[in-house]
Formats: sequence, C-alpha cells, structure tokens
Amino acid sequence: MKFKIFTFKAMNTNVTIQFVKDNFSNSIIETLNTNVESIKKFFQKIEDKFSPFLKDSFVSNHREIGDDFANFMLDIEYQNVFIESLLAKKETDGIFNNYFDGKYNPTGFVKGWATERAFFLFLQPLLNINFVEGVAINVGGDMQLGVIENSSFSWNIGIENPKNTTELIASYEIKNGAVATSGINKRGRHIISNEKIEDKQITIVGHYLSVVDVWTTVGVACTKEKFKNFIEKEKLTGIICQDNKIFPFELGEFINVKKS
Repeated sequence: MKFKIFTFKAMNTNVTIQFVKDNFSNSIIETLNTNVESIKKFFQKIEDKFSPFLKDSFVSNHREIGDDFANFMLDIEYQNVFIESLLAKKETDGIFNNYFDGKYNPTGFVKGWATERAFFLFLQPLLNINFVEGVAINVGGDMQLGVIENSSFSWNIGIENPKNTTELIASYEIKNGAVATSGINKRGRHIISNEKIEDKQITIVGHYLSVVDVWTTVGVACTKEKFKNFIEKEKLTGIICQDNKIFPFELGEFINVKKS
C-alpha cells in the first residue's frame, strides 16, 4: 500500500491530507492535487466567514450587532454552525459555550466542524467511487478518516503522552471515524476552566469530528465527576490522561487504570 501526502496551512494551523492506494499514476495525482486545491479554497471561505479576527467576517459582524437578524444569518453554513454550537452548549450543560467571552464566538466549534465537512464534501466521494482505498484529513491534530467498503486497511492512530511527545500512551485502529485530542501542553491555556487542567489531556474517538471535538474540550474544562457522567450518558470512547495516569473508556465504561 502506498501513501500520497499533502500539507498546507489553514485556519492558523497545519493541515495534512493522506491518500492510500496500491499505486498512484500521474493522472490520479493530478486529480488529487485538484481535490486538495478545492479543500484549500473551502477552508479559506470558512475562515473568511467565521474568523473573529477578520473585521468583515460574518462572526465579527455578528459580534458587533448581537443576535439581531442580519443577512449573514441566511447563509446555510453559518446557520448550521450557529445551531449546532448552540445545541452543543445545551447538551454539555453550558460547559461548551459559544458565548464564552460574552459575545457569539464559535471558534472552538468551527475547526472540527469544518474539517468534518471538508472530508464529506471532497474526500468521501473519492472513497465512494473507489478512486482511493483510504483517506484521512488531520487539522491541528484532530482527524476525520475513512476507507472503502470491504478494505483490509485501517488507520493506526497513536495518542501522544502530553509529558513526552516521543511516547505513545494509546493507539486506535480505525477504518471510518474521527479522533480529537484536547489539552494545553501544545497550544497553551486556550480552554476556559476553573479546574486544574495543566496536566489533563482528553482524547475521544467517534463517528464525527464536530461531535468528538466538543467532548474533548468539555472533558478538559469540567470536573472528573462531571465528565464521568457525560462519558456514561453519551457512551463515549477515548482516554483521559491526567497526573501521570491514563484512564481508558469504551462506549461509556472505564476499562482499567494504568500509569503513563
């Protein structure tokens, strides 16, 4: 099996797209290049709409006028993010909050949502016609992955030790799904919490990146007991790494406790 890898910058982070196939002819590579260019344009469009740092973005206008109706609310993508991020706030008892700084700011939701959307708009169709055997998109360490039906290939996803990134604390074999990891060891304290979160890292594995990305953020932000309740209620799968210990859980149940 051979890999073809494309990398570029988008939404202030690194994007890596990997394709898997027995062989890559020049014509196939040309098609993949075109596909990747479409994804680049898609991410730029998303940033133009949702970046709170761009003066004329939809989000900046929203923050300026508040929740009063405006023309940008007619945009389907903007509606989707607005509604889904509000639902995320409700489902997480307000811990995931798209008004965390007092005004509408979906920054914590958009990256995972946009990555998932790029996968299903531009990459899943290649799997549907067996153009490639597998494809994965990684944006800032969070991934949406897939393989063709009846393929023996699986993506092997390693989870880094936050105290030593040369070591792995877990790995997952995934054919179709998503993986997200949150912590502050790489990006600094970007998650608002009253808890001690310096030594906490959360990984969630599931079907859709927009969903698992929310739950990793919630897992870092809330108390152990609160997140344990969410794990059980939502039947989550993943791993907590905290205080040099790892706590794996699968479909809502904790498996064991090990030292990392």
